[in-house]
Order: sequence, then structure tokens, then C-alpha cells
Amino acid sequence: MKTILIAITFLTLITSSAWIHAQEFTLLYSFEDAPDGANPDGGLSVVGSSGYGTTYHGGAYGYNNQGLGYGTIFKMIASGRETVIHNFASSPDGANPSGPLTPDTAGNLYGTTQQGGSGCAPAGCGTVYKIDPAGNETVLYRFQAGTDGAAPYAGVILDSQGNIYGTTMGGGSYGTGTVFRLDTGGHETVLHNFGGPGDGADLAGTLVLDSAGNLYGTTLVGGACPQEGGTVFKIDAASNETILYSFCGGASTGSSPTGNLLRDAAGNLYGVTGQSGDDCPAGDGDGCGTVFELTASGQLRVLHAFNGGATDGAFPTGITAGASGVLYGSTSAGGSNDTAGLGTLFQLSRSGFSLIHVFEGGNQDGAMPLAPPLFLAGSLYGTTNLGGASSNGSVYKFALK
Repeated sequence: MKTILIAITFLTLITSSAWIHAQEFTLLYSFEDAPDGANPDGGLSVVGSSGYGTTYHGGAYGYNNQGLGYGTIFKMIASGRETVIHNFASSPDGANPSGPLTPDTAGNLYGTTQQGGSGCAPAGCGTVYKIDPAGNETVLYRFQAGTDGAAPYAGVILDSQGNIYGTTMGGGSYGTGTVFRLDTGGHETVLHNFGGPGDGADLAGTLVLDSAGNLYGTTLVGGACPQEGGTVFKIDAASNETILYSFCGGASTGSSPTGNLLRDAAGNLYGVTGQSGDDCPAGDGDGCGTVFELTASGQLRVLHAFNGGATDGAFPTGITAGASGVLYGSTSAGGSNDTAGLGTLFQLSRSGFSLIHVFEGGNQDGAMPLAPPLFLAGSLYGTTNLGGASSNGSVYKFALK
């Protein structure tokens, strides 16, 4: 209930004044690179009446990183004003955040950086960090690229005791990723090392935790199929891993699951694959991705196979749950008759699939959303990696009719 009230408070504020009559797409903010950040990857989170997110590049330390910057954490208020609350400096606090921020009940935000920290000279192997409500950053863990993992790409989640769970793209016993837990004292435990025979590898999605303490996630590659098209896995409370599904490619299953998973009350899982599905103009022969449902009994159903072009998206980046069982999501390409397009927002329900926005870039639109939108009481809020007034990315709102 508290989360719903917080979301409604933010929506009420952000739809005031000039936005109250908005029916569809509104560009809320364009990133200018320095000093406000550039190229947001991780979408938006809400705490109180403000939205929070990260940028992969930009910030105050670009002169130390070939002019690109190491990324920022930003805050947006209802007026559309953006404030940088932290500039990443690579060492010792991290660099290049890409996953979403996760709030706790006290208003702290938790996230990861792909690089930076104190291990893996010279670039660093990434960090897990906390930002308190006053904007103070604390590094909770610095990866060393040994058996502890390296390069966390996705966000983290928290349990009711304050333990943190996350994934890494690299490191571990096989060098191809881990699932880890950080306790409240900052001690890391690797729950599973990926990359063994028949196992998955390379983890890019945020985990899901159920009430029994089971974790669910995806790997980009690996699995039991000869094509090694990735997996959906479960890790139980005793750290035992089970492969729930191995993707074999093609229109019937898709391959390379990425982005987040959703889990409903019946135990069904929903997600996206970045490849396979139908052939499409934006593809490279491997298809343009799918939205899938994996039932609690392990049966996979493709809900939509993307085919690119002017009437469909390509390469989905994630989904979010709306009202009445409707799924909303984004694609990083498609929506145009040219080779790729600049991405889309889509809606998927029992009535079928529809595009609800095609990104066109330029001053009044974004391009290439790399994270799914946030659904707040009738509107979608999100970020694009490119586009906006300076082509450094944007924050947008899409009011659903």
C-alpha cells in the first residue's frame, strides 16, 4: 500500500500544470552530458515525490575518462528540474551504472556499476553501492574478478532482512558470471557460479525473489540446447540451482533472454528475449526477439515475436506490469521502415499486441530505450539512451489513453 501511495503522489505532482492535459508522449528532460550526465541505461525508480535514475556516461569527471565521464545518479522533481546527486569517479566509488535503482523502506537507493572500484586494474570490476536520502554514497562491495564475480550489469533486489541479491556478467569459478548475496555487514556470498556443463552463462537481468526465498533469473547464453541460447533458472534458499528452461532459438522459443523477469501470483514468469523469433529487417538472421511466458510447470509460450519494420519493434529491452494484466515494454530498435529504427513502446494484452509510441529522436523525442518503462497509475515513465535536445538521452512520460 505504501508503494502505491508513493507512486500516486509522484504521478499527481508530475501531471500538474502544463502536463495535466497530456494525452500521449511528453519529453520531460534532455541530458546535456556535462555536468548532468549522458546516456541513461537503467530506467526510473520512485522515492517519495521524486524520480531517480542513473546515466552511464557524463558527470563531473569526464576529463579523466576521455571526455565521456563515469556516469551519474540523478533526481527529477515534478517541475522537470534535474539534479545530479552523485558523480561517479571510477575509483573508489565505481563507474558506468547501467541497472535500475532499488529503494528500501527508509528511502535509500541501491545499485551497481559495471566498472570502477578498487579491483581489476585499470578499469575496475564494478561495485554495489547505496545512496541515502541526503545523496551520500556508500560503496557496499567492490568486485575483485576472482570467484566473487565481476561486472554487474543489472540492478539488485533486497529481502525483508536487508540482504542484497544480484548478478554479475563475469568472474566466478568459470569466469562467466555469478549470483551473489551481500549481508547487512557487506559480506559477499556467491550463491552460484555459472558456466558449468549444461548451465547458463553471462547474466544481464535483475533477479526476482519469491516469498519462499527462491531466486529467479536469466542467462544470455548457455543451457542444454546445442544453440546455447540462454536459460531461465531458479536458485532455492539452500543455493541449489535448477534450470527451468533452455532456449533453443527460432520462432517457437527465442534466444538470449535479457532484461527483467516478472512473476505472477500463480508462479508464472514473463520476460523477453533479445534474439530469435520471426525474421525481421532489423535483424542479423537471428530474429528480433520475443515476449514469453514460462508457466509454473515449465511450459514456454511466445506471446509475441517481433518483426521490426514500421508496425513492430525489434530487440525488446524489458517489460513492466500495468493494470488488469496488461504488459508494457520497450524495444531498442524497430518502429520504422529503415534498417533498424530508433525503438518503440508497446502494449501486450489478451486482445493482442500494439505499438503505442515510435521513437524518432530529435529535440522533442528520445531514441533507443534500454530499460522498460515504469508504470504509475495510468502513465509510463522512462529513459532513452539517445535522443533529446543534445542526443545524450532523455526522460519521457507517456500518458495512456
